[in-house]
Amino acid sequence: MSRSVWTHSDAIETAFFMMEADGCIDDWEEWVQDVREEFKRKFPSMCTCDYWPEEESHAIVENGHCMVVISEYGGLVSLGVVVPNASFHNAVATHWTETNAAPFLRKRYGELRKVGTMSNGESFFERITP
Repeated sequence: MSRSVWTHSDAIETAFFMMEADGCIDDWEEWVQDVREEFKRKFPSMCTCDYWPEEESHAIVENGHCMVVISEYGGLVSLGVVVPNASFHNAVATHWTETNAAPFLRKRYGELRKVGTMSNGESFFERITP
């Protein structure tokens, strides 16, 4: 499969998958809310947020360690966990994200593996078999 979707430049982990909705904005907003609630159930320290830290990455939940960002293009979704770039490096935040949020993201949402990118920015993906 060949598509391209924005990924946050500082993401520790990014999961890719195809959105199965019919493209209706109401479905998208409802689905994003479901993702928010799932992260908040798994990690009670997560709080809802709503801002755009990079061009096309939308931050949807965050805590003191990381934020979860989402992007969608043509039905291909990228969901990433990012340790915000502060004026100092926070090893605790990075460790928490790598050992908690990143594995959860990969296991729950990682349906596709990015296998390459062409010079024009088009990316190629393959399904991950369980």
